[in-house]
Amino acid sequence: MSNSSRIVNSSFSAFAVALFTTMALVNVTPAFAAQTLMVGLVTHVVNAAFGTPPATPREKKFVRFPIVSDEVLETDGNSGIVVEFLDETTLTLGSESRLIVDTMVYDPNSRNGKTILRLTTGVFRYVSGLSINHDVQIFTPVVEIGVRGSDALISVASDGATTVNVYSGEFTITRLNTPDLVVVNAAQVVTISGAGDFGAIEQGSTVVPTEMDVSASKEDPGFGLSKSVNIESFSGGGGGRTRNTRAPSVAPPRIAPVTVPRISSPSGHY
Repeated sequence: MSNSSRIVNSSFSAFAVALFTTMALVNVTPAFAAQTLMVGLVTHVVNAAFGTPPATPREKKFVRFPIVSDEVLETDGNSGIVVEFLDETTLTLGSESRLIVDTMVYDPNSRNGKTILRLTTGVFRYVSGLSINHDVQIFTPVVEIGVRGSDALISVASDGATTVNVYSGEFTITRLNTPDLVVVNAAQVVTISGAGDFGAIEQGSTVVPTEMDVSASKEDPGFGLSKSVNIESFSGGGGGRTRNTRAPSVAPPRIAPVTVPRISSPSGHY
């Protein structure tokens, strides 16, 4: 995995300290902590992003807010959020996106783990982390995506149609409740219709995107770049035209700086 998708000079223990520090800063109670599993932190926010932890009201997300298992993450129009998990996997949600962090378990000693994500609608960039033997399952309304690689852009339409563009590694895509599958490799893209029909595997983008489109129509299935917003702050560049939102009353814990690639979603991120 490239250095751009990892916490620079950080360790699992430092990340854990940051999690617990953040819990204290945002008044996470021991009872709540006992019932939930902290699995990551918000590293960047553009405009409005929200999370709904189990048995907890929906809350607006800010930088360094914790993410827990079974939490629902959502973005408004013209918005985006980047989450870094315990194994340093990064997940970016584009505009009008929704997912459930079903499972995230990671053993830093063995570097084994298991992740289950459920994507409902929107556009998502997945960049894998430190795990050596990590079972990753990404579900959309029509397929299950198995990850043996590091980087892909996944778009889910309102009818469940799913497009996967792989930048590196290998992603196995299986139609739900069937043995039917395809394997998509680096620089390839495939679309599965809302009815679960596989399209042809075609030449995909070979260029890792540098912007995130946060304003395109949900119903436009195209993969062209339009109305994209340059998010310089996502890669530590500074001077971006969008706002990296931080909770005004919460001082961030001291952890190593984060360098995350800027994201470009297709104009048809649904």
